Amino acid sequence: MIKSKYFYQVILRHPKEERQKFLQRLQQTLLNAFSLSQDIINLSNSELLALDNYLYTNHLIIQCKQASVRVSPETWEGIEALMLTLQKVKSNS
Repeated sequence: MIKSKYFYQVILRHPKEERQKFLQRLQQTLLNAFSLSQDIINLSNSELLALDNYLYTNHLIIQCKQASVRVSPETWEGIEALMLTLQKVKSNS
């Protein structure tokens, strides 16, 4: 279950039946996007929190990109390539 305060502030404005349909569609969309099936996901509260933080961080990076005027498209391509992957970033130290 999603535990984002902003998400709930928006979704709770709608009738319960409409919310349930939306959440089911959202869940299926996310499962499809990440090539997952319902039977293999069973996240703990700490894993759900980590996922929420991860997605929120990516949302902030996208907002930065949209507001940015000094970062080249090539640099953003590199940032975006790392955003949704689990690759380690090389350290300069």
